[in-house]
Amino acid sequence: LPHGGKLRSIVEQFSKERHFAAGYDMVYSPHIAKSDLWRISGHLSFYKESMFSPMDVDGQEYLLKPMNCPCHIQIFRQGLKSYRDLPLRMAEFGSCIRNEPSGALQGLTRVRSFVQDDAHIFCREDQIAEETRKFCVLLLNVYQELGFDELIVKFSDRPPVRAGEDSVWDKAEAQLEAGARSAGLSYTLSPGEGAFYGPKIDFMAKDSIGRTWQVATIQLDFNQPKNFGLVCTNEKGEKEQVVMIHAAIMGSIERFMSILIEHTGDFAIGVAR
Repeated sequence: LPHGGKLRSIVEQFSKERHFAAGYDMVYSPHIAKSDLWRISGHLSFYKESMFSPMDVDGQEYLLKPMNCPCHIQIFRQGLKSYRDLPLRMAEFGSCIRNEPSGALQGLTRVRSFVQDDAHIFCREDQIAEETRKFCVLLLNVYQELGFDELIVKFSDRPPVRAGEDSVWDKAEAQLEAGARSAGLSYTLSPGEGAFYGPKIDFMAKDSIGRTWQVATIQLDFNQPKNFGLVCTNEKGEKEQVVMIHAAIMGSIERFMSILIEHTGDFAIGVAR
């Protein structure tokens, strides 16, 4: 509605300004893509139940996107990349559509169509720790500016059903933990709660009456870059596989709006008016 729309536009502009200042470029991607994209990414194997049925477009099968990452991968693949181009950071207020069970839907906190302040960082392995640290500093500053003084941090490792070999997961978990330590984070473990493509760190915000909400996330992904053959040319002129970091500060904007309004109360209402 109009007041909510005004407040949301202010929040989105705030987020964009923080992303630009941190060296992110803004991109835009479509709402649908050919099913081959989701097959290569692994979503058709590991996330199909949360995707809507395919549609026929001129004799080709398309699917509504549940996540923005494969589209950002396609953007990265435009042109050969040198190690000098990395880290490459891109962000999007990207629309996602997921087939959530009707019983799970609740106001703005759980919806089928939502927008994420979704960012992806393409980097080399020796840049993971520093990029993780920089993103964590960015999101902590954002939440402090918005009046959330306490964030609870959880580290989630490999789930039972996942893509990739255990040796890759061993490396990904170790590197993400190293990045978390470099950011000075204190966290608890959530065994088996990682994404199907990689381990993750989730941030829980505590509102004014003590409730906790999952908001920001950072995820390390070796598997999708391997599936899509993402490489850069290194100092020796050789091809080197690139690593991908998934990062969202607010996560679902709809859910974040509900949390912000609950947390700030009259202040948010005053801004909207």
